[in-house]
Amino acid sequence: MKLFFHPFLMESIVPEEPVRMSRLNWVVLNDECKIVRGYSFNIDPTDWGMTEQGAVNQTGDSFDRIATIGHPVATVLQKFIDDHDACDTVFCVDCDAAFAILIYEAKRAGLRANRPITDRRSMKEFTDKLPDMKNGMQPLVDFFIRKCPNEFFEFTPVSEL
Repeated sequence: MKLFFHPFLMESIVPEEPVRMSRLNWVVLNDECKIVRGYSFNIDPTDWGMTEQGAVNQTGDSFDRIATIGHPVATVLQKFIDDHDACDTVFCVDCDAAFAILIYEAKRAGLRANRPITDRRSMKEFTDKLPDMKNGMQPLVDFFIRKCPNEFFEFTPVSEL
């Protein structure tokens, strides 16, 4: 199975405060590239110790909004780890950066994946063409199934709509 994911970040205006993951979106695809399940969770920032005023969230949501609708990071990460461990290939815009923030947050929550996925495929060369993922992963999955080279996915993309 394949795992597409994207962490959204929140950055403080105070340089000494760490960048934190404010939302995690992911989708699991089977070997025929059909969606099995997908999730989008805002992360509750209440224990971050981040200066709220002026914090910049990639999703555009305010600190107060994600504090209201967010889920505990450990709950979100455990659900993600369960899907991660079921997959053989991972796709994300920048695997190095994405896994760095996931590992940082997982360590803080006392979690870790049960096995590494060595087949990680970054999509950095397509970043100028990526669709908006603020409302979920479907636009990204659709984009790559239609636009990317066959060898990137090891299957034949569907034709243009």
